Amino acid sequence: MTTVTNLVTTLVARWKAARERREAIGYLSTLTDYELADIGLTRADIVAAVDGVRFADRANEHFSTVAAGAAANDRTALARAA
Repeated sequence: MTTVTNLVTTLVARWKAARERREAIGYLSTLTDYELADIGLTRADIVAAVDGVRFADRANEHFSTVAAGAAANDRTALARAA
């Protein structure tokens, strides 16, 4: 019986979290571009902001990916030159 209770509790919690996420995205989507800019967002940032993604983290991930690609290209160029 405890397993069923835990399952129901988990499902209800996930449903509530999904509903709150949809409501937050919906609310932020109703704001004007000026209002979004006032809180440091653009329309493209709404989902990430609601999901709690920090923008600095996204930038760091991007630069890490770019750096890894550049390093791979350098290794390939060195291998061809040898």
